[in-house]
Amino acid sequence: MNAFLDKLSNVFSLRECDGGVMISTPIMYQGADHGFSFFVEKSRNGFSINDRGQTIEYLRENLDPGRYEDRITTICERFEITLEDGVFYGRLASLESGQTMRNLFKFIGVMNMIANIDTF
Repeated sequence: MNAFLDKLSNVFSLRECDGGVMISTPIMYQGADHGFSFFVEKSRNGFSINDRGQTIEYLRENLDPGRYEDRITTICERFEITLEDGVFYGRLASLESGQTMRNLFKFIGVMNMIANIDTF
């Protein structure tokens, strides 16, 4: 995991917590008063990532996410992301695969897409 964290620290601010790492990004959605962050932890086959509920919280503050439920479900299915109790979860490939960073940026991009669901 250290090699992965070294790569991440070149791009984002990191903070260890709850057995994983909180990745703070400079991404600020319209009207948000803070940058969005994501939680990554080691799993059996690589790493898992989640948004700790920030995306749905942002949607609830700015529009009715229920209105876009079908679109959100379609996006999640397309990008292999699950939504459980208001938290989006994704999987990051193992470091050996060479796809870990690609998966991370894909997850962040999908959260951005969902946060801006009303523009699509």
